[in-house]
Amino acid sequence: MSATEISPSEHELPTAKKCPPFLDILQTGFYLRSVGDIEVTDEGFQFETRQEIPDELSYLRSPMSFHDLAQLRGCTIDQFEGEVVKFHNYYTIKTAPGYSTMFTHPANDFSSPFNTISAIVDTDRYYHVPVQIPAIWRNTSFRGIVPTGTPIAQCYVIRRETFSLRVAEMSYEEEEKLLEESKKNSLTDGLYRKMFRSKQR
Repeated sequence: MSATEISPSEHELPTAKKCPPFLDILQTGFYLRSVGDIEVTDEGFQFETRQEIPDELSYLRSPMSFHDLAQLRGCTIDQFEGEVVKFHNYYTIKTAPGYSTMFTHPANDFSSPFNTISAIVDTDRYYHVPVQIPAIWRNTSFRGIVPTGTPIAQCYVIRRETFSLRVAEMSYEEEEKLLEESKKNSLTDGLYRKMFRSKQR
């Protein structure tokens, strides 16, 4: 991706590559990836199975399995045409006490024929077995292979805590600060990156 592009009006514009918030979300947390090739043909889904998996964990012999759409009935997710699949994950995840893991679709990824369903698991307590990754196979016209190693979920470690939310009008001082920072932002290239972005990730 280039750092700049030429607009239809022939102006040079910065691209998302120069936007730290866009880049930082891609580097936050960790990714889970598909464990086998998944081919989609007119006949349906095809993939190889691993026979070395013990019978007790036979569901993990394939890279994915399926959910029944009835399990999502009444939820806005059921308003689509396609399959509800479940990607198989071979990793167990353990977090520090008081921390959970949020599983969601890889950030800013619009190329996949599926959308991972977001969920939070208390992985400080539930960590002895792998968390499986449900998704909606929304692109019913897709024909091809989703290769081994495709990101299927981005995982964020989050702290469980309660907080209070206050909504109020801006004070005069806050309005003045808003105008001041807005002016700086328009005059300074990369103001957020230079003055506000934390270097700790």
